[in-house]
Amino acid sequence: FQAEDGIRDQPRSRGLGDVYKRQTQRMISFDEHGQKWLHTGDIVRVDPDGFYYVIDRRKDMINRGGLKVYPRQVENVLKTHDRVVDAAVIGRDDPVQTQIVVAMVVTGKPVDDREELVASLRRLCRDHLAPYAVPEVIEFVTDLPHTALGKLQKYRLRENTQSPAEDKMSSGSDQDMHVAKDLH
Repeated sequence: FQAEDGIRDQPRSRGLGDVYKRQTQRMISFDEHGQKWLHTGDIVRVDPDGFYYVIDRRKDMINRGGLKVYPRQVENVLKTHDRVVDAAVIGRDDPVQTQIVVAMVVTGKPVDDREELVASLRRLCRDHLAPYAVPEVIEFVTDLPHTALGKLQKYRLRENTQSPAEDKMSSGSDQDMHVAKDLH
């Protein structure tokens, strides 16, 4: 376990950090004591009893003006809404904020009251998340890319997302996708 302050040791009573697994055959790095370690890319929290809880993947973390946004936390909040079937959250490059939070939401049924639903989703996020974690852009999509095992393919979402300056919604009809930006 390596804490955010860079110290790699036995789990502490609290905190966030990266998971490193001691290896004998495959190795990624050596520590100062010559031990081999594999960096998993998982961000975990360790509770006072020593149990690990995966918060998110390091590569999925969004940097919003220097503040860390963990997409899984935003997705979990969005999925509590009764009209949301699935949700994915990614970062989109932004010249001012480094990245902005973009939510892609599947409702399962056509959305007739888009502005009302966007307002409801933002209200839900504001009630449960830090202000900087509330999605700036909410896109309604008909489906999200998954592997055969059901794992969300975020890399495909990141490949297909456009910067705010290029927000021409060429993929899908108006029924399939809607973009709503929060102008603070």
